[in-house]
Amino acid sequence: LLISVAFTGPGGKPTIWLETTQVTLPDLETRLQETYQRNPNKRIVLKGDKRLTYGDVKDVMMAVNRANFAGVGIVAEKIGVPGV
Repeated sequence: LLISVAFTGPGGKPTIWLETTQVTLPDLETRLQETYQRNPNKRIVLKGDKRLTYGDVKDVMMAVNRANFAGVGIVAEKIGVPGV
């Protein structure tokens, strides 16, 4: 199950997508809880835009945790790191 958090611009609130559907944070949490009830072994993958801060995705990670999923895979983009 893919959750994407998208950058909307400086000072803007990030948008949250569950697969291809844009959702609010409360709606995401409800849907995750429903998914957990049907399939507690479902894998969760969180993809965040590289322009986001940790704080921008923290609430989403906490929603996954509150839905009782054991963990979340994180997809990260590598940004220009000298020497790597």
